[in-house]
Amino acid sequence: MANGKITDYVYLVYGLGVSGYGAIAVLKKTKCLYYVYDDDRSKLVGFDSELIYAGQNVDRIVLSPGVHSDKIGIEAEIMSEIDLGYLYLREISDAAVVGVTGTSGKTTTVLTLNAMLNGNGISSVAVGNVGASFCQTLVESKRYDVYIVELSSFQLMNMRYSVFDHSIIVNIQPNHLDFHRDMAEYVSAKLKLSLMTMGNTFSAIDRVNISNKIDLTDWRFVDVESLRKTIDNINGSELYSMGDLIDARLARMVAAEYGVVLSMEESLRYLTKSDYRFEFVGEYNGKKVYNDSKSTCVYSTLNALTSISDSVCLIVGGHDKNIDYYDLFDYLLGRGNVSVIAIGENSAKLQEQAGDVGFCDIHQAVDLKDAVKRGMRSDKRVILFSPMASSFDAYSGYRARGEAFDAIIKEYEKG
Repeated sequence: MANGKITDYVYLVYGLGVSGYGAIAVLKKTKCLYYVYDDDRSKLVGFDSELIYAGQNVDRIVLSPGVHSDKIGIEAEIMSEIDLGYLYLREISDAAVVGVTGTSGKTTTVLTLNAMLNGNGISSVAVGNVGASFCQTLVESKRYDVYIVELSSFQLMNMRYSVFDHSIIVNIQPNHLDFHRDMAEYVSAKLKLSLMTMGNTFSAIDRVNISNKIDLTDWRFVDVESLRKTIDNINGSELYSMGDLIDARLARMVAAEYGVVLSMEESLRYLTKSDYRFEFVGEYNGKKVYNDSKSTCVYSTLNALTSISDSVCLIVGGHDKNIDYYDLFDYLLGRGNVSVIAIGENSAKLQEQAGDVGFCDIHQAVDLKDAVKRGMRSDKRVILFSPMASSFDAYSGYRARGEAFDAIIKEYEKG
C-alpha cells in the first residue's frame, strides 16, 4: 500500500486515451497537481499550456496501458490508472474490488459476474478494459458494493498499489508479443494479479503449467474436462462455446463468495457476452453462420471450433501480434472436416505455418467479402468467422470488423 494521500504527490498523466482522461477526472476531483503528455502532440490541443508536461518535476507517472514502461525516460514512479482509482476508492469507500484478466474470455466473465451480482441484490459495476475507466466511474456520484475490474496485461505491468478481494485469471495463452518483450513478460504480467489478491484466485488454467511459477495455495480451479462432458446436457448447448461455460463457471464461483449461490444452468441465464463473441448470425444459403470477431488469439478460435461438431469453413486473419498459429493447425490436422480461408496482413504467415505442420486445406482470399463468397460456395455446413488476430490492418476495432461481416452475410439468402 502506498504511503500518504493522493494529494501528497505530483502526477504526470502520460497518454490521453480513456484511462488517461479517467485519471485526470480523479486528479481534478482531489485537486492534485498534475501535468499531461501524449506522444501524439495533437491530443494536447485544448489543454492549458501550464498543464502540458515540459520537464517539470513529478513524483508519479500514470502511464497509458498502450505505452511500454521501457520507453519512459523520466525519473518518477510509474503506476496504472487502476492504481490511482484504487487509492482514491480507499479514501472514499470500503467497497469490494474484483480483478479479472486472461488471454480470452475476460470480458464475458466480467459482464456475467456483474449480471449475477446485480441480479441478486448486490450493486456492482464493470470497469477497466471492458469500457468505462475505473477512475471515471469513481468520480460519478453513484456508489457500488463491488467494482469488477477487467485488466489487460498492459495495465497489470504498471500496477503496484491495487489490492483485490478476489481475482480471476481465466487462462493464459500466447498473445500481444508485438508489445511484450517475450512470453515470459506476458505471463508474469498476468500472474501478477494473483500476487495482488487478498482472497482467492479462480482460474481455468491447467495448474501443471504454472505450478513452478507461483504459489497456488489460494487458487481455485475449474475442472475443464468435467465441464466439457456436461455441455450436451445443457438446453440450447449449440449457442454456447466451451469458453462460455468456463466463463460462466468462473463468474459463478466468485459470485458465491458474495453469497450468490447458483446452479450451472442458472449461471448461464446470466451469461453476458461481449458483442461478436461466438454470435449465431443465422442460417444463410443452408449454412449456419457464427460471428466471432472478438477472437484475437488462437485460444479463442479453438474454443469456438471445439463447440461445433459439424464441418466448418473457418475464416481467419488480420493484424499479426507476433504469435504462432501451430496449435490451431495441429488441432485441425487431427480433427478433419475444417477448411480455412485466410485474409489480412498475416494471411501468408498463416498459410506458411499450416504448411509446416502438413495442413493443406487453407486458401488465401482478397478480403472479407471474398472469403465469405468462398465460404458460401464450400461444401461445409458452418461458416465461422473467428479471426484469431487484431483488426487494425483493416478496421478500427473488432466491433467494426464484426459489423462488416454481418453486413456481408446479410447479402445472402436467409434459410
